[in-house]
Amino acid sequence: MVNIGAAFLIAAALDGPMRWIPEKSENRPKAVVSTPASEAAMAARMERKVNPKNPLDGNLLPGNGLVYIFREPWYLSTCDVEIIANGNPIVVLPNKQYYLYSVPAGEVSFITGSLIENDVAKGTREQVWSSQPGKATIKVKPGYVYYLKLKVLPAFGMRAFLEHVPHNEGANLIASYKLTLFK
Repeated sequence: MVNIGAAFLIAAALDGPMRWIPEKSENRPKAVVSTPASEAAMAARMERKVNPKNPLDGNLLPGNGLVYIFREPWYLSTCDVEIIANGNPIVVLPNKQYYLYSVPAGEVSFITGSLIENDVAKGTREQVWSSQPGKATIKVKPGYVYYLKLKVLPAFGMRAFLEHVPHNEGANLIASYKLTLFK
């Protein structure tokens, strides 16, 4: 059952009108708290316009968006991770680095591919088993910047996580971790 008082408080907090959608199974109204204002506020948190004064953003092709794909450091992670966008491999990202991916506007589906472990002592690289690939989708707009966080942790083999994070959070993590640009 929907608590109507709570629904209106949520709508007021989101600064917009409630939309009522009948629930198929019970024929009574159900509140949906998504409003144009709340959707615009969420978009403002998740993306920013390209800054032409920033040398990393400045060379973006017309009609493209820019995705910062960054690897959250973990001291035990010796795996490099393949990142695939819309079915095409784009980078094999090492630990403590980030990559700039210029992509045409539209929905972009990211998934992690192979995890490649570096054995420094032996001087070898080999593919390791991943218990679950990381997945994320970003609706890229031309002239906007997005941040995609990659984390790799051991969990029944290695497990990769991908998360589209707010642009301020992504920029702050890259700076605080002192990540280097992968070229």
